[in-house]
Amino acid sequence: MLTSLQRLAWWGRWPVSVQAVMLQLAVAPMTWLIVWVMGSIGVPLSWWQVTVLQGAGAALFSRLVGLPVWWWWIQAGFWPLLLLALQWQLPVWVPALLFALILAIYGGGIGSRVPLFLTSRKTCSHLATVLPADAELRFLDVGAGLGGVLGYVQARRPGWHCEGIERAWLPWLIGKLRLWVGRSAAVWQHGDFNRLDWSNYDIVYAYLSPAPMAQIWRKVEAEMRPGSIFISNSFDIPGVTPDQVVETGDWNHARLLIWYR
Repeated sequence: MLTSLQRLAWWGRWPVSVQAVMLQLAVAPMTWLIVWVMGSIGVPLSWWQVTVLQGAGAALFSRLVGLPVWWWWIQAGFWPLLLLALQWQLPVWVPALLFALILAIYGGGIGSRVPLFLTSRKTCSHLATVLPADAELRFLDVGAGLGGVLGYVQARRPGWHCEGIERAWLPWLIGKLRLWVGRSAAVWQHGDFNRLDWSNYDIVYAYLSPAPMAQIWRKVEAEMRPGSIFISNSFDIPGVTPDQVVETGDWNHARLLIWYR
């Protein structure tokens, strides 16, 4: 039943952070029912046990509905860490700093409903096999994360003009430093990929989320030229069958979905 949430349009429109909160709320009644049952049979649970129980339930639900793996750990650890912070009487700036860090990493996904997904090295190698061998093409990575795909493609297609754009500040900064250290010729931008004109590119690569894919396809149809290529990592375009599907065999079962314009 939980896995069917992935196929519901209204669920996919929510940011992953909101989905996580909703799952916590869904688990809470079951947690307190267990607490009540244990208390009624003379085995009361401590606050530590309650927080671990709530976190474990939320982590399990997160796994079942397909949230990214790091959210399983966030869900599991939130309440125990909060209780630990209260017991240790940590300064008020500590949670504020943690919140600021999370916002810097995931803040770009609040409006766009696109969390931080990172393309595996194995998927990058499969991507390289499906890219054309033309000497000069223009490649764009939208929602480019930490710049891994961008640097990889630029290194293997040195004659190409490769660009990446990332909205969240901390991933953008890490990607900027990463490409600078690697002396990559790729162009690295901070901003919203919706504001770019995709007609300037021959190939657009995206690893986003189910939420914006219908909107993305409208942009592909409106702006990408005949002969161009759109590649989505793992996430389908609703109602549009890809021209080619490449199974990567990596740890999260990623697929490259390819549409030829």
